Amino acid sequence: MLALAALLSLPIGAQRKPFQNPRLANLFLKWHLSAEEARDLARWDVIILDMEVARNTPDAFALLRELNPRAIILAYVTAQEIRRDAAAHPQSPLRRQLAARVSDAWYLRSASGDRLSWWPQTWLLNMSDPAWTDALATFVAEAIASDSRWNGVYFDNLWGSVAWIPNAAIDLDRDGRAETHLGGHREGDLAPLGHKWRDSNSRIEEHESRAM
Repeated sequence: MLALAALLSLPIGAQRKPFQNPRLANLFLKWHLSAEEARDLARWDVIILDMEVARNTPDAFALLRELNPRAIILAYVTAQEIRRDAAAHPQSPLRRQLAARVSDAWYLRSASGDRLSWWPQTWLLNMSDPAWTDALATFVAEAIASDSRWNGVYFDNLWGSVAWIPNAAIDLDRDGRAETHLGGHREGDLAPLGHKWRDSNSRIEEHESRAM
């Protein structure tokens, strides 16, 4: 995924190719879309745009759809994290809506109660908590799936485990103790909490399959 993202982050001009097999996808994560960018992106078969694009630049989004009506256009959503400034960022109306729904109890925390972070300027969320995954699924259904301009949703980082996060004494069930059996790279791959994390991923996928 990281290699794919690095390849697709090349300047637009370097990415231009005629239609050919195999069909290609472009992961384009700016929050705004210009007319020139829309014309370039129209050359791709699957186009993944940040969920803010249709709201922030509807004319360019419409141009992209007009130029390539057969394209599959997916809304990019991070399932397991949220920006720290999401509640107030002036250019992210959908993130502000989502942040307003996030309970303090849904953040992923260490055994000492501190919020955990993996990507800069974001907070991780506890995917093992069905309250969070249900809230995310409801938000996507209302804000994205109900918008006919989108063909679907691209959830990034639906990890099967969080055991790989370095130097994090993760407390999934908020009992004040670090989990020692989360699956993945640690002992106890079939541990109940590891299952709970993976089950929540499946819940989101099922929700959105019905919504879209």
